[in-house]
Amino acid sequence: GQTPRGHIHMGVPVSFGVRRIAPLLAQFAATYPHITLSLDFSDRTSDLIDEAMDLAIRVSAELAPGIVARRLGSAQLYTVAAPSYLARHGTPQHPSELQQHTCLGYSGRAHNRPLQFMVEGKLQSFASPYPLQANNGDALAQVALQGMGIAVQPDFIAQEYIDRGALVPILADFAPPPLGIYAVLPSNRLISQRQRVVLDFFAQALAPQGSRA
Repeated sequence: GQTPRGHIHMGVPVSFGVRRIAPLLAQFAATYPHITLSLDFSDRTSDLIDEAMDLAIRVSAELAPGIVARRLGSAQLYTVAAPSYLARHGTPQHPSELQQHTCLGYSGRAHNRPLQFMVEGKLQSFASPYPLQANNGDALAQVALQGMGIAVQPDFIAQEYIDRGALVPILADFAPPPLGIYAVLPSNRLISQRQRVVLDFFAQALAPQGSRA
């Protein structure tokens, strides 16, 4: 029954943090004025224990075994390209055609991880040459907007560009499964009251409209 108070060190992905977490911070501060937050914006996978984090938001297809997490929602993936790119190179009708196209890779390392799509009910990988790879979706979206290539982007980045026609969704029939949005907690200690209220606040705020209490 005590008033939640204390400090929370929280990790968030850059694009998701700016677009989905930051707009909620004023409401959080008004709801819990005695809890202070420090946000670490990074697209790398942080080690919560080594970096003394109380909580982290991760957007991922899957989590490693043993991770303590609560699922907050999901993010649909869109394959997109600028109209100028499609006008020059045509629109692929099947993921196998991406070998003849220029794609933009989401990766912090130059390992040319293939793109994945659902084909006949199975998740399949399709290799494509990458002139550019980056570990930030907003950066890739900006490059795609300039007609440099095809990118696979989560809805919280791509939707606004799709809505105004700056990016065109393609290969919709082969869309990969949605990414999970998770709140991850350190595995070496019990959940404190302030961690719990922060977790509950963002779980409620980020829930799809129809599922909110």
